[in-house]
Amino acid sequence: MNDLASVVESARADFARAAAPAELEDAKARYLGKTGVVTERLKSLGALPVDEKKARGAEINVAKQAIEAALVERRADLANRLLEAQLAAQALDVTLPGRSRGRGGIHPVSRALERIEAIFASMGFEVADGPEIETDWYSFTALNNPDNHPARSMQDTFYVDVKDGKSDWLMKPVLSTTGAIRLEDVKGETLMVQISSKSMLLNVKTGHRIVDDCISPKQRELNEAAKAAKAASASS
Repeated sequence: MNDLASVVESARADFARAAAPAELEDAKARYLGKTGVVTERLKSLGALPVDEKKARGAEINVAKQAIEAALVERRADLANRLLEAQLAAQALDVTLPGRSRGRGGIHPVSRALERIEAIFASMGFEVADGPEIETDWYSFTALNNPDNHPARSMQDTFYVDVKDGKSDWLMKPVLSTTGAIRLEDVKGETLMVQISSKSMLLNVKTGHRIVDDCISPKQRELNEAAKAAKAASASS
């Protein structure tokens, strides 16, 4: 029995020294494998007398159970250590600030358009938006373009297969179509149109120019200042 007790203690010591599951399995094979210490003890029972065989077999089984219990305990210990290591590597520090999501910005083209609109609005202009698909009336007829105007041809204009019974529909060919729509909103019959150095007095009902080169007082003041600055620069 003393030799079996020493075998159990030796197995426990080897299991305790195993730092990985593979090492533990190697230690198990030395005691419980086909050529292990305990297995060899069981094989030796055949050489014992019948009276001793039963008692010796019971002692070996007790030792084997003790070794198996130590093996199971060590396996569980290694598994717990592995789990703790994984949890430590994947630990989440809840005291850290959260990951903020970056905010998008305005596209450079959109920003440029906004600045342009703001500049013209500061000079008294209005920003008018119109649809991308427009009728033949607002695209050509309301702008006094005759029926045989080259811009009405299929080569220059993209017509849309939509019919409302009154007019053809097409992709907006020019920005003037939006102007034609907005002119319908003008109260009265005349409107002063100011585009850079070009100006006119327009009859919004007929679409005809009444007076060309009608300069506003503000533009006249700016033109005179520009001419004076140019003359001063030339004389110097």
